Amino acid sequence: MIRCPLCETVQPPSPECTVCGKRFTSAPAGGDAPAGTLADMSPTRLPELPQVPVIPIDGLERTALMDAPARTPPPATARAAPAPTGPIPCRYCQHVQATGLLCDRCGMRLPRIKSAVAPEGARTARPREGWGRCSRCRLPGRLAAACTECGADMLGGD
Repeated sequence: MIRCPLCETVQPPSPECTVCGKRFTSAPAGGDAPAGTLADMSPTRLPELPQVPVIPIDGLERTALMDAPARTPPPATARAAPAPTGPIPCRYCQHVQATGLLCDRCGMRLPRIKSAVAPEGARTARPREGWGRCSRCRLPGRLAAACTECGADMLGGD
């Protein structure tokens, strides 16, 4: 489970918050290293406690949760699930719509998901005559000129 730094919602690993929509960045390369303590500061966190055995109390009714196996957190190296495809449900009003960036009912931004079908009127990429891609940086540009970004030759037909 991860916690959103903006709204502090606890949720399963995903590329963005399910409540506020904040996009999460990848963890720093060093990981979560413990911070050092200062000599003049008192600790604010309680020390870890050892596991205490659970002793059932006579006469207390058992529940289904007592028989359920203990849940373990996912490993730290778990990757976020791939984005779902299909209709997009709004996280605020639960209105479901096929396409769009904003909800048709409440106007809030919809979560980013991959659409299984291209929306009607979507432009399809087709090669344009006289245009190509740079051989070095792959930026699109005119074939007759050098790349505007890196100055390399342009490739045709791509």
